Amino acid sequence: MRVVAVGNNKNGDDDPCNFHKHNDKKCPEGYPSHHIIQDMFFRIGGRSSLLRPNGAPTLGDGMSICLEKDSHRDLHDAIDARLEKLGPTANLFDLADISADELKKILNAKGLNCDDEIDAVRDKFKNDLGSKGRELLGRSANKLGRSAEDALRGSWGLPPK
Repeated sequence: MRVVAVGNNKNGDDDPCNFHKHNDKKCPEGYPSHHIIQDMFFRIGGRSSLLRPNGAPTLGDGMSICLEKDSHRDLHDAIDARLEKLGPTANLFDLADISADELKKILNAKGLNCDDEIDAVRDKFKNDLGSKGRELLGRSANKLGRSAEDALRGSWGLPPK
């Protein structure tokens, strides 16, 4: 049986709950760096998009964990399933909660408890976003629909595309 998460080799740290910035990753093979709060939730456009709400971390600054490949896939599937139920009108706070909750479930199922550390990342994210977290619409699974993108642009004061 494989371990669900491991420490970041770059830091010489074997504690998987000691999270790292995505750009500081040096996860071992088979353990991709996984954002604690899904990066896809707070950007308009692709992974390198600079269109993000104030307070949202960049792709590289998002806190991450070295998560075993199969568990990583299962986690994204679980998050996507919950997002499908919420639809495209979920706000960013909802999405942060889903991301954190599903990560805790995956880790807890394998006997690893990083709940306090995950909650701290989620709470900081929500605090940094402030009221923008309630105003913005999020994605439905991995697809950003036209209406959601227009709503995101509108809440940031950007013109429709």
